[in-house]
Amino acid sequence: MLPLSLTLVPISGVVGAVITRLGSYRWAVWAGWTLSMIGSIALSILDLDTPTPIQATIFVCLGAGNGVLLMGLTMAVQASVRKSDAAHAANMYTFLRTLGFSLGLLVGAVIVRNLLNERAQQLGLSISVDSGIESLIADIKRMEDGPEKQQLRKAFLWALRRLFVFIASLSGINLICSAWIRHETM
Repeated sequence: MLPLSLTLVPISGVVGAVITRLGSYRWAVWAGWTLSMIGSIALSILDLDTPTPIQATIFVCLGAGNGVLLMGLTMAVQASVRKSDAAHAANMYTFLRTLGFSLGLLVGAVIVRNLLNERAQQLGLSISVDSGIESLIADIKRMEDGPEKQQLRKAFLWALRRLFVFIASLSGINLICSAWIRHETM
């Protein structure tokens, strides 16, 4: 996650400067959704033994996509309202982005939990995710190496892959919807 975090903020700053210089923000929204979709698709094909440099590259792609989106969407919101409402629009966007992040974590956790329960039943594993995914991860880490631990890790990977496909689909839908963003003077 470090490559994602270290990429997001600098990219956002650079994109903000480029948007200001060009006076156009639509390209940033389109590029951000595209990078986010590519990064999510790439996450969905990770395996248990994917080398760290490849993982880091994928997270850099996601961080870049989110950094571009952070500034692109902020500028789009501000440019699409009257000048007197720009501050209110920016605050509302920030609030909704934070709310969406929180809901996204909740929905993502529920999706992974349900998929993990489904996969565990298919494999005949006796696990309970009802106490939380975090406790299951801790339990898997404490387990002795063996076939059950390997099956649990693969079941977890199976669930995460489906979550990342879902996220990539949402990014694709947002990319398509962003085609209708009007150009407004800044």
